[in-house]
Amino acid sequence: IWHPYTQMKCAPPPIAVVRGEGAYLITEEGRLILDAISSWWVNLHGHSHPHIVARVTEQVQRLDQVIFAGFTHEGAVRLAERLLEHRGPLRGRRAAGRSPLPWSAARSTTPMTCSAACSE
Repeated sequence: IWHPYTQMKCAPPPIAVVRGEGAYLITEEGRLILDAISSWWVNLHGHSHPHIVARVTEQVQRLDQVIFAGFTHEGAVRLAERLLEHRGPLRGRRAAGRSPLPWSAARSTTPMTCSAACSE
């Protein structure tokens, strides 16, 4: 398996992590490693925060995934509404055609970079 940002020909073997607790990653041998990178995607609450685990479990038991192409769901609508509360009006932007409202809201609240092939 290729691990991103890793030179395949000269990198040492990856460290096998079996779980995370708070700010720490725990290896197969039980070694604690301070996750100073926050695993890129772990927020400031750390790994396996009980409240977050409970809410994610609750959501997955209801609906684990749905494609946004022509579909939506309550959680996405609530998120879009919350984003808009912090941003205000879309300043002339609208969800065009079948574009999902959450994507439009996120685009309006978060700076994005596009390649030359990307269009509004």
